[in-house]
Amino acid sequence: MTTSSAPSTAAPDLEEMQDLFDRYGDAWASRDASQIAPFHAEDGIFHLHAAAPEIRGREMIEAAFAGFLAQFPDLTFTSQQTLVADWGWTVRWTMSGTLAQPLELGGASAEPGGRIEIDAVDVITVEDGVLTAKHTYVDWAAGLQQLGLS
Repeated sequence: MTTSSAPSTAAPDLEEMQDLFDRYGDAWASRDASQIAPFHAEDGIFHLHAAAPEIRGREMIEAAFAGFLAQFPDLTFTSQQTLVADWGWTVRWTMSGTLAQPLELGGASAEPGGRIEIDAVDVITVEDGVLTAKHTYVDWAAGLQQLGLS
C-alpha cells in the first residue's frame, strides 16, 4: 500500500508571526534598507498609498526604502496598536523623523531640519515566512504641513 501526504498548507502560528513582526521591526530600527529588504518576497509589493505608485520586487523595495531612509535618517516608529494574525499583521503607528536633504514638491521646497510626526497604518501579508505585500497608509497632508509644503 502506498501512501502520500499532501504538502502542508498550515498557516504559521501566531507566535511565529509575532516573531517575524518583531524581527522586521528590528530591521527597520537598524535604518538599513539592506537589512529590511530580505524580509520581502522576491516579487513582493510595497505601496505607499497617496504618495507613490506601487513598487514590485525586492530590489525596487530596497531602493525605495534606502531613498526614504536617506531623506529621514533618524526615522522612528512608535506602535499604537498591532493586530498579528495567521495571514500577516496590521499596525497603527506614529512615524517621526528629521528631513536630512532638501525636498521639493510642486514648486515648494522644504529645507533640511524639518520634522515630521505623522500617523500611519501598515497592512502586511505574509506567505512562506516572507512579506508578500506591504500597504502603507500615511497622513501625508500632516507631513507636508509640518514641512511647510502645503
